[in-house]
Amino acid sequence: FTLPRFDRMAALDIARERSPTVPFIIVTGSINEETAVRCMQAGAADYLLKGNLARIGPAIEAALERERSRDERRRAEAALRRSEASLRAIFDNSLQAFVLADRAGHIQALNVTAEAWGRRMIERPMCEGASIHDFVADAHDCFAGALRGERVACERTAATASGAESWYEACFTPVVDDGGGVIGVCLSLMDITRRRQLD
Repeated sequence: FTLPRFDRMAALDIARERSPTVPFIIVTGSINEETAVRCMQAGAADYLLKGNLARIGPAIEAALERERSRDERRRAEAALRRSEASLRAIFDNSLQAFVLADRAGHIQALNVTAEAWGRRMIERPMCEGASIHDFVADAHDCFAGALRGERVACERTAATASGAESWYEACFTPVVDDGGGVIGVCLSLMDITRRRQLD
């Protein structure tokens, strides 16, 4: 805790700077609660009294285990961030329009292709908070099927904002929570006008 011309806070500062993941345990002859709290707030993993050094082994093991748990959590969080970034890239850059809506049909998330779809069909972009039913003709039955847990696909024709006839395929997929309850619907839209013209 205290050494000539050097003390625990100076040592702790160096340790935090050079090896922040290595647990730092302070050993002292006496320490009051206020000082102990200050040491822990500064980054110490634990502190021991010299009269109770039998606890040093378990204290080191516990500190190392806490650091292992923190490291695993950091790795898991980093992996989750990478996974979310990858899914977001796929979602945003897909040529297919994707829309996530809550049970009431209000749009919670969508990609840029879906925004463009809205502009093409009714001259205004889809946006968060808008109703999915304003953008997809006759969607109520398909949407209701997805809320019952079914995956429903249908083909529809509609006039674009410019008046041209357009065919599209709409797929309504239930979005479920960890308990299996349907909490919303994922809608994917694909223009199939060219395919229908060739049929």
